[in-house]
Amino acid sequence: MFTDYVDALDERYVRASVPQSEEAKYIGRKGYATQNIMNVCDFNMFFFTFVLAEWEGTTYDTRIFNKALRRPKLHFPHPTDKYYVVDADYLNTTREYLTPYKEGTRRVGA
Repeated sequence: MFTDYVDALDERYVRASVPQSEEAKYIGRKGYATQNIMNVCDFNMFFFTFVLAEWEGTTYDTRIFNKALRRPKLHFPHPTDKYYVVDADYLNTTREYLTPYKEGTRRVGA
């Protein structure tokens, strides 16, 4: 069981409708135009505590995460003496971000 966590952080790909002239940068691993959305939800998954929806589907999760950390106007909530549970796409560069499984992303119930 996890203790001292703040929230869970992950990315989601959502189908996007974009102008044909910009479509190429939105087509990623899904094979169709998507937007990569960073989201943080409480650990019970009752509500979102942070959402950042401005990135093309080809953008790597770590790039979005690092930009969120470096842009104060986004008000990304930094933990104090606690940590976020993150998936394997994020590096454990600080103690505030914990990846439970190193060998790859695992989804509960998948």
